[in-house]
Parts: sequence; C-alpha cells; structure tokens
Amino acid sequence: MPKKAEKANTEVKYTTKGLSAFFFFANEHRPRLLEESLTKGNKNGKKDVGYAMGQIGILWKNVSAEDKAKYDKMAEKDKLRYQKDLKDGMVNKPRKVKKTKRRRKTRTPPSARCPATCSG
Repeated sequence: MPKKAEKANTEVKYTTKGLSAFFFFANEHRPRLLEESLTKGNKNGKKDVGYAMGQIGILWKNVSAEDKAKYDKMAEKDKLRYQKDLKDGMVNKPRKVKKTKRRRKTRTPPSARCPATCSG
C-alpha cells in the first residue's frame, strides 16, 4: 500500500490589531467601575456595564495630557507588536459573520391582489 502524503503544515496563526490608548485606559478602570455599579442603586444585583462604560468615557474626557501620554505609549508599543506580527507571517483574525434568518414572505390575500371590480 502506498503511503499517504504528509499534510503540509497549513496552520494559520492569527494576530489582533493593536489597542488604542482609550482601550488601555478602559481595561485598567473597568473592573473597579463594574464593582462600583453594584452599589449604585442597581436593582437586579448584576454588574451594570452601561454605567461603567459611561463613567469610563467621563473619566477619559477629564484625564490630563501627562496621564494620557502613559496610555499613548502603551498603544504605540502594541501597534509595533501588531506590525511585527504581520511581518512574521501572521494574519488578521477574520470576523465571524452572523447568519441571518431568511424571512418568510407573507402571503397577501386574494382580495388585496385584485381590486373590488375583479371577479373571481
């Protein structure tokens, strides 16, 4: 029996794009604000992501230029990592496409298709 041809190493390695300065800031502050959202009149006892992200936006707007420089430096470093990954042969991870349900056509009654003067 002939041997089967060995499979070529076709494993694709994926990389992710670099995060922006805002996302580094948000990742740092999100856990504290999510815990804070539990005590801010949250009725159902769950973490309120909307509250946390709103507060992060307000905090980011009020951050001084010196503090933003820290996050800008982190973003630049991540951008360089991404560019290096692309040079090393990695590719962007493709987005998952959601399958949409096919909508059923609603059937129009015969009376709507034909004016009142139609016989039949």
